Amino acid sequence: MKVEGIHLLMVDYFAGRASQKETDELTAWCAQSVENEQEFAKMKAMTSVGKH
Repeated sequence: MKVEGIHLLMVDYFAGRASQKETDELTAWCAQSVENEQEFAKMKAMTSVGKH
């Protein structure tokens, strides 16, 4: 999956809109590499900052 698609998926996930299939895809993507996990953490931090 392209990074842009993953970022959109993360946005949905953080907003609680991701389906189980999407959540599974995101979990699998994060498990592929340390870089992916770091990207997830970075997006999560940016997303949570935007909510306040």
